[in-house]
Amino acid sequence: MSRRAAVAAVLVVGLAAFIFPTPVQAGGATQEPISGTLDFVYETPGTVRITPGGIWHEQGSTAMTEYTGDIAGTVTFFYKRAHLALDGSHLVSKGPFEGEVTWNSRTGVMAGMFTTECKADVPFEFSCDGIMIGHGSGDLDGVKFHINWGPGIWPFDYEGFALDPHGG
Repeated sequence: MSRRAAVAAVLVVGLAAFIFPTPVQAGGATQEPISGTLDFVYETPGTVRITPGGIWHEQGSTAMTEYTGDIAGTVTFFYKRAHLALDGSHLVSKGPFEGEVTWNSRTGVMAGMFTTECKADVPFEFSCDGIMIGHGSGDLDGVKFHINWGPGIWPFDYEGFALDPHGG
């Protein structure tokens, strides 16, 4: 096979893997797509301070959420930092998350870090996007999770993948 044909074959296989997202084997691990819905249950407030520049800073609040779909269970977001422009145009937050979930018929704890960014065309009417990077423990030991949600507002659709070192 010529070098040009070999490069073309690699590109075709790579493109097919991108277009048709099936589980991917990587050194014994399996990458599996995940999707579902993330909904708000309740929130506990944190400590608030407002700067002269018009930014609301909050830390220490929590949000309890419920996952349904490929991941199912209750997950708490711990807002290490949340910053809201008092004109209602922008909100960003980040922090750790943790909760007991079931994925692929196995139950354990999913924990990691999240970030979210919200923008509003009309003050305080936000559309948010977020990302979670986490890992499992218990029956989910070794599983890595990569989850995106949004755009929109509660409830959010989520999608991403789980990388399972045990092959699914």
